[in-house]
Amino acid sequence: MNNLDKNGFNLIEAYEEKNFDVLSLVSDTPFTQGFFYGEWQKEFGRSVRRFKIESAEGVMAFFQVIKFTLPFGLSYLYIPHGPIITQDLEKDFWTFFRECLFKLCSEEKAIFARFDFFPPERLFGRAGPPGNTPSIFYSAPIWTHRSAVFQPCFEWLVDLNSDISVLLNKMHPKTRYNIGLAERKGVQSKIINVTEMQNYFEDFYNLMLQTAARGGFALHPKEYYQAIFDCTVKDKNAFLVVTGTESKVLVINFVLIFGKTATFVFTGSSDELRNFKATYLSRWKGIEEIKRRGCSSVSFGGFGKDKNYTDWKGISDFKQQFMEGNILEYSAPIDLICRPFLYKLWLLRKFVKSTSA
Repeated sequence: MNNLDKNGFNLIEAYEEKNFDVLSLVSDTPFTQGFFYGEWQKEFGRSVRRFKIESAEGVMAFFQVIKFTLPFGLSYLYIPHGPIITQDLEKDFWTFFRECLFKLCSEEKAIFARFDFFPPERLFGRAGPPGNTPSIFYSAPIWTHRSAVFQPCFEWLVDLNSDISVLLNKMHPKTRYNIGLAERKGVQSKIINVTEMQNYFEDFYNLMLQTAARGGFALHPKEYYQAIFDCTVKDKNAFLVVTGTESKVLVINFVLIFGKTATFVFTGSSDELRNFKATYLSRWKGIEEIKRRGCSSVSFGGFGKDKNYTDWKGISDFKQQFMEGNILEYSAPIDLICRPFLYKLWLLRKFVKSTSA
């Protein structure tokens, strides 16, 4: 799918990783726009397409689109934490981007396309989408933001550009105490590199099941996590922090590295021996390893900032109190509506699910 418009923008589909180098455009690109993330989705049977937009000045944007199927051969498209752009762009660019999404929706029989760009100030700013296209770009209702397939609007981000001793002192005193308590209880952590990760998959998934049951949230199917482990072994961009006693694994952190940012993507913890505070020691040992590998920041993952995430208060408090950091904010989701009647039906279904939860 290539497309050249009168303003000199050219849409080029990227089929190989060397043609989709998002980090060369924006060094802090979210990992959900990394080539490997699309490969994860393919392993789960989803269709993925990648594009770059060029002009006479060079590459202006990258975006990776994931297709989610609906009944009757329909679908919707999602660009997780994208598009990725290099600078503030004028209305002509967004008009071209809109036209590209319309064409893509037509090809994929999609009723809408969603994107939640990063960072917001690089795109529409406070004014929202281009002023004369309100019927094209639509701010998605808040009850549609939460889903297993959509990315959170907020994350807790910690700057690692300090010595380990300084980072330790930035912790909440209770955090430091709990790390010491775990060590006094005989809890130990070890770093598991990609060559050994598969040996811990069953432990990892069992801990994830316990965590989900305790927290009241749903997991992806087991095959999804297995596909991620398989891809990670190939890409060599992650490690595990396995923490527990001599006889029992209590916590496993899955840590992903993309560019200079590491992310605690998944954390599974046991229902047993919770007074041993193994989660604190596991996260700290993960940070030490992240720092050792040369990363400049670490994301603790999704964070509950607004009323749409009140059920995240416990885990958000843990992240915020663990170590001094900042809220990393993405845009609220924006939808390009291609089939208005079917989109309204999808909204109704989401609303009913949100009110009955």
